[in-house]
Amino acid sequence: MGGLGAEPPELYQAALALYRAAPYHDINDAGHIIDPVRADAGLETKHPLMRAYLDARVCRSYSRDHVREHVIPAYWA
Repeated sequence: MGGLGAEPPELYQAALALYRAAPYHDINDAGHIIDPVRADAGLETKHPLMRAYLDARVCRSYSRDHVREHVIPAYWA
């Protein structure tokens, strides 16, 4: 990068331009999300750790389509 005051490398400049072009959360929307594959059999488990995960608030939240459609594009950013 050189000394102080030197111009950043070309790749850095290109990345910076992309970053400033638009907020990344606006690049993707719910139309880019692949539908989940859900089956009741996936919820049937006797394993205590898996049961605790499935019963957790965050797991239940992500099983709702309107939550997934809002949160997944933000994570992609």
